[in-house]
Amino acid sequence: PLGMADVDLDDPATRSASLLALLKDRARNVAHDLADDFNAATAAGASFDEALNSVAVQGWHATECHCMYYMAMQALDAIPASISDPNAQAAVMGLIDLVMLQAIKEDGGNFGIDRAQLRRIGHLINETLDAVRPDAVALSDALGFADHNLKSTLGRYDGNVRLTSTCSRAAHFPIQS
Repeated sequence: PLGMADVDLDDPATRSASLLALLKDRARNVAHDLADDFNAATAAGASFDEALNSVAVQGWHATECHCMYYMAMQALDAIPASISDPNAQAAVMGLIDLVMLQAIKEDGGNFGIDRAQLRRIGHLINETLDAVRPDAVALSDALGFADHNLKSTLGRYDGNVRLTSTCSRAAHFPIQS
């Protein structure tokens, strides 16, 4: 199995590939564990349905791990093909890194991550949030989320804030009655 010591998360240039490698390794390991437990159940005399039922939760988890890896892989592949602006690419890559980091933090046991490594992942999440936060409005615009869909009166790609709309909306929700 691939471990935290085998990847470089400190280098932003290789971080995405390292996180993806961790997700791939987790998906593979969980799938192998599922197959081993299923085969052990059938070898012990369980019918196919009984063996399948005995690993149902593992099957769900294996599916979740595979889907997370596949989603991240497809997203990382799509970024250079779909986004031409290097700054926008970096911002969207930060979002994908954030998703991968959060998945690793939430399921650290499947990655063989110890407490100190989990704390490091938590720090990387905060660093990534700090890096992505200034681009939040541009990202929502770039990803096609209109302000009216977000029920937002703030933010546009050009940096203009619609103060009139903000004030009129705030008047409908007074802080003190």
